[in-house]
Amino acid sequence: MLTNQVPTYATVRFTVLGDGVELFRSSVLTRHSDPVEIDVDVRDVHYLDLVVDGVGDGISGDHADWASAQLAC
Repeated sequence: MLTNQVPTYATVRFTVLGDGVELFRSSVLTRHSDPVEIDVDVRDVHYLDLVVDGVGDGISGDHADWASAQLAC
């Protein structure tokens, strides 16, 4: 059965890891999602990982940008 429905692809999920521990995980964001501002306490963290995961729908169209990610003392 053919439909005229355009699929809504699920682009990415952002995760912040501090010393291997998940400190933040976004909901699934698509190309239609608004930007998400986050504020994560990274005091006493020695290793910080900013991770972008696909959400299992393939890599077609995935795009992610940490934009102006900053660390403040």
